[in-house]
Amino acid sequence: MAAENLIKEILEKLYLIKENPKISPLVQDEYLASLGYRLINVKNYVIFYIIGNDNKHIKIIRFLYKRRNWINILKEKPIE
Repeated sequence: MAAENLIKEILEKLYLIKENPKISPLVQDEYLASLGYRLINVKNYVIFYIIGNDNKHIKIIRFLYKRRNWINILKEKPIE
């Protein structure tokens, strides 16, 4: 049941991002913000995404546990 609730909330957040990509601010890390990284929280997790050049499409970059050192994880392998 907990997994089903998490999946439901993830899908709700993805729909929210799809309808309004700029609903979440850029991340606070200067380098990642320069790449356009945004985040949205889902319970104990974080979805990182960028908005496409057309401002309509989004690209999900990572889905990470909130308490991980996500700045270092994301900087290890930046998007292409």
